[in-house]
Amino acid sequence: DPFVTDEAMHGLSIAPCRNLLEGLPHADYVSLHMPGSGKAPLIGATELAAMKRSAILVNAARGGLVDEDALDFALRNGHLGGAALDVFAEEPPTAAHPLFSNPRVTLSPHSAGLTAECAARMAVSSVRNILDLFAGRLDPALVVNATAIGYRR
Repeated sequence: DPFVTDEAMHGLSIAPCRNLLEGLPHADYVSLHMPGSGKAPLIGATELAAMKRSAILVNAARGGLVDEDALDFALRNGHLGGAALDVFAEEPPTAAHPLFSNPRVTLSPHSAGLTAECAARMAVSSVRNILDLFAGRLDPALVVNATAIGYRR
């Protein structure tokens, strides 16, 4: 956490880690909740090898953050305790996706964010966007098909 000082961490018996690879060997669980970058996966073969053999990896964030082939290999070869995935690099994944037959992974259909609170926030956001449109202050970045619907600012 860039906002918590080393002194505060030490006072809580927390050892600061300067980077992901330094922290992974200590983690029992690694849970991803962040936007995807569109670049190389955050968790690949190197990161998986750094984790405890008993560790659990959870990706409820974005597909592509985890190298799925490297994850499948690590799970099947006992280099990782287990994984839970709510997202895939390609959605929907094909029925032949190797993780579907991996006994050490739990899968869900990209539904981790579908809570009652999330539904309420989406509803409020939708209404706010409609009101902003009629008031002439809708953020143009929110309009996906502006030319198709003739939206001009």
